[in-house]
Amino acid sequence: MIQFALYRISRGNVGLLKSTMRFFDFARRALHYFPRKLPAILTIQIIGSSLEGLGLALLIPVLQMAQGEQAETSSFISRMLANGLSLLGVPLTLASALLAFFCVFAFQNALTVLKETLDARIYGQFQLRLRHTLYRAILAAKWEVLISHRKGDLTNVITEEVRRAALALRFFLHMSTNTVLGFAYILIALLISWQFTIVLLLVGAVVVRILRRFLRAGAKLGQDVTNANTAFKNFTIEQLESAKLIKSSGLEAQALEESDRLSNRLSQLWVEGIVRPVWYKGLFEPITVGLRCIAIFVSLQVFGLQLTNVMVLLFIFYRLAPRLQQLNQSYFNLLLHAPGLFWSTLVSKWFARNRKAP
Repeated sequence: MIQFALYRISRGNVGLLKSTMRFFDFARRALHYFPRKLPAILTIQIIGSSLEGLGLALLIPVLQMAQGEQAETSSFISRMLANGLSLLGVPLTLASALLAFFCVFAFQNALTVLKETLDARIYGQFQLRLRHTLYRAILAAKWEVLISHRKGDLTNVITEEVRRAALALRFFLHMSTNTVLGFAYILIALLISWQFTIVLLLVGAVVVRILRRFLRAGAKLGQDVTNANTAFKNFTIEQLESAKLIKSSGLEAQALEESDRLSNRLSQLWVEGIVRPVWYKGLFEPITVGLRCIAIFVSLQVFGLQLTNVMVLLFIFYRLAPRLQQLNQSYFNLLLHAPGLFWSTLVSKWFARNRKAP
């Protein structure tokens, strides 16, 4: 029974909840609906992220030549650019380096537009497929199975939980984008100064470890929202169907009191889902600013890096910090909305197993 499954999870079936909430399990479920489009989007992400990282690395020869240095012998990135341009018969100059920088970012931007367009289409198609599968399974079920479930449970799954499942997919795509882009940034930073990058990553790992409680709260909050949505929809349907009886019995005050209680609970959960990422952002940003200050001191005083390399590294980590923040927020929102896909799949499979005989 759906109600029994809901009771088990609400009572703390942690193993089942964790297995359905994790990133790769969600990816497996989503891949079932889009076996070709999701790998295509991931491929576009990898190419686009690599180009963005390459574009940032091209700032090194640009800044070196702007300062009058000999770029061809100054760094690995500069020599790589010089060799690439020589294959085209173009010498490495400030103008050619700027043109290469522009071309890389223009192509990367075109890939970003393509990816975002595919993301939007998948978001809409995902809701359509889930609702279509659910509705067909419910209508094809045995009559005794269909009437054994409350209308509010089924209405909540077909409307709210499907919408949350699509939101979870959207945050999953955002998370994968930021993950791939983060790896591209880190790879470029390692090529510039592996010592500096490893030190900063170790410090960042400690910070992420400290903030893990934020992510655990997202999983619990997501299931609480599902339970509150179901309770509110069941109550609303039952009250509307019994409106005449409630009015004739003078029970309006009790009905309003219960409606206010359920509405307040649902409102509190949604507010918490919005406010928690804000708290996380308020804590994360001062920490990243402090890390940048430490990075400037260590890179100049300890590792003795060139000012040009330090400037590019700081710019890379300036771009990386919000990506890491968005990565954690996307994961939080994925955990918050992932129960929608779990319940949509559970209900669909339940009714499919109880189909009426042809």
